[in-house]
Amino acid sequence: MDEKRKFLLQIALESGRLKAHESAIANEASNSKKEIATINEVLKGLVEWLCAQTFNVVKYGAIADGNTDNAQVSARERSDGERRRSFDGQGHAAWPYNDCQTNSQCKPLPAHRGDCISMVFGSQNIDIYDVTCGPGHGISVGSLGRSHEHEYVKGISVRNCSFIGSDNGVRIKTWAPSSYSEASDIIFQDIVMQNPRNPIVIDQQYCPSPHCYQQGESSSAVQIKDVTFKNIWGVSSTKVAVNLQCSGALPCKNVKLINIDLAYNGPGGRATSMCSHVIGSSHGKLVPDGCV
Repeated sequence: MDEKRKFLLQIALESGRLKAHESAIANEASNSKKEIATINEVLKGLVEWLCAQTFNVVKYGAIADGNTDNAQVSARERSDGERRRSFDGQGHAAWPYNDCQTNSQCKPLPAHRGDCISMVFGSQNIDIYDVTCGPGHGISVGSLGRSHEHEYVKGISVRNCSFIGSDNGVRIKTWAPSSYSEASDIIFQDIVMQNPRNPIVIDQQYCPSPHCYQQGESSSAVQIKDVTFKNIWGVSSTKVAVNLQCSGALPCKNVKLINIDLAYNGPGGRATSMCSHVIGSSHGKLVPDGCV
């Protein structure tokens, strides 16, 4: 083969390689565009979902003037079947913690209608720390006992948390009546309370429906045991700062109150505690006086 033919063959080969390379680049670019389009669709869906989680209080008649108590908005929102939405933190319940009562441009507080954290059936070996909760329903174990009776709750630690103007502080709640279940090895420690309504609660009479009371008294069948409330201090907005109402059928076992210091500055004297069907012990400083 002469030199000219070799030269032309070389050019053809290089041209073929170049076209193949260009084709590969084009395919890669096309795949990249498809991946980017897919990612954009996912991000779009995520943004739409996040936007859907924000509760538009104005839609339900709230007035953002810093003076109006928009508590009735909750009932209208609930009737529409909205769940797990966020309020704007500018209503009457939040006024002690911001200047919204006099400043219409006040900075909103984070707020939520439900529990800040809720550990339901099957929750085990959970460590919760450095959480600020409020307004809201506090940090709860439960509600337990309505179903999933064999999925016990065990090994829960809540520590270094603060509650600001919440309905509850730390709470364990079970249905009554209920299926059999267990909640054990639970500790709440190093907790600061700033005016929650119910700082320390065990509620084994939980049933928010009117038909529960029509059935007459019925005890919870959830066994609560090995629970510690330790180093909890601050101020309660109600007189009963410690309220432990356990099951008459299965009393709470080994409940410990250690170094509790909760003040009440309202009318009627100092903070009090109420206990029913609780087997346990008290240690260290106790304000209000221990009832176990």
